[in-house]
Amino acid sequence: MKRIPLLALALAAATAAHATKNVYDVNYRPIPSNFESLLTEEPAKWDFRFRPYGSGASMLWTDPIVARDALAGTVSDDSEGPKPTALYVACDDESFSFIVLAVEPKFNEALANTNAFPSSSIEFLFAPGDTDNHDAEPYFQFYYGSYGSGRFDHYNQWQVQDRNWRDIKASVRVDERRLPNGYLVKFTFPWEALFDRLPFSDKADAIWRLSVIRFSDGGRTWGGVVHEESRAGYIRFPDFTDAQKARIMLLLLEKAWSKFNTMTGDAAFSVAGGRYMPEVRTERYIVEPLADHPRSYILYAEDPEFRPILEKLVAERRALAADIARFGEMAPDEPKACSRKASDMLFNFRYFVEDAYANYLEGKLFR
Repeated sequence: MKRIPLLALALAAATAAHATKNVYDVNYRPIPSNFESLLTEEPAKWDFRFRPYGSGASMLWTDPIVARDALAGTVSDDSEGPKPTALYVACDDESFSFIVLAVEPKFNEALANTNAFPSSSIEFLFAPGDTDNHDAEPYFQFYYGSYGSGRFDHYNQWQVQDRNWRDIKASVRVDERRLPNGYLVKFTFPWEALFDRLPFSDKADAIWRLSVIRFSDGGRTWGGVVHEESRAGYIRFPDFTDAQKARIMLLLLEKAWSKFNTMTGDAAFSVAGGRYMPEVRTERYIVEPLADHPRSYILYAEDPEFRPILEKLVAERRALAADIARFGEMAPDEPKACSRKASDMLFNFRYFVEDAYANYLEGKLFR
């Protein structure tokens, strides 16, 4: 009897375990402002593998004729048939985006009969990476209401506001397009919001998890049920060239520097003095009663004992300017390390200041 190597058995088991997962190869290209044109320009890139909510892979709905008609905007007004849903995913130097095609053949009829647009909504989650360990790789889950409702929110009950796991809702851009047979909705996530989760992998593939659920006709899902990232589908990012990685990282560092520079101009974080620093009070009625009492400070630099710590934090970041300026001339092994260090220091400047101030106050309390 021929023996099968254990590694081969393990690979076969892993393949079988993920056979039910959708996998999408992310397009590396900018999405045009008239992104509805992608329906006819790149029909093969639209993924219709949405299954009835809660069902297994055998229920995948991929009727090619209905998919063709959905892309062409000619799906018939069939009340008994499903409302096709499709997915398109792309990334470029500044962001990654996905677009959902939501076919609503009775869009106008619903408005005429109920004084409302069709009520289907979209819920999605994505995890930058491929793990169920929330401490190592947080995931982000959002809710989008019906077309034109303006409803867009996130689920943050699992999130904590620290330097590694933060609220990215304010960075997300949502765009809608009305179609003859429904609508498109595009969600865009700037790399700036995910600067420490870039899909640059040393492995063969850079895999993220994505689950998109459209709640219509009982629900249609591309990747399992809500809140269950282990059943999400996979999006596989392209094998970025060194030049592409360098462009993405440099754009990020430039934005990080601008954000840091703006923050150090704010009164709370400024070490510049001048109009930002309050005048020293010398009146007797102020000085004498308060001279021996503890004092709290609104501005970090206003505290004379903490000011040197703040100045050091600012100086460490200003020293990064030289590396950012020569980023394009670095040796091949330098850019990634430089980007990881500098983006963390700059994007998370406020966190570092607040953390340092908390440690400083703790030291005053218990020394």
